[in-house]
Amino acid sequence: TFTISKGDQEILKKELEVHKVEPEDIHALLNIIDTEEPTSKDNFGEKVNKWVYSMVGKAMDGSWKIGIGAAGGILAKAISNYYGIG
Repeated sequence: TFTISKGDQEILKKELEVHKVEPEDIHALLNIIDTEEPTSKDNFGEKVNKWVYSMVGKAMDGSWKIGIGAAGGILAKAISNYYGIG
């Protein structure tokens, strides 16, 4: 895994790629992540929260090849680090 520096989209992208997040899903996150500020360590903002929710759904239906339990943790850690709140 990579150390994600605050605001470093390239490293965030690489971290998500390592966990087999589809390129279009990564692109969607990168387009919205800087449009809002997290309100807390557990709430990233409406758009990013919706993206995370959709990714957990993909883990549940098998379209993202990762365990459901791991999916939320991986995304939360990566996004928290990106925002500098991890």
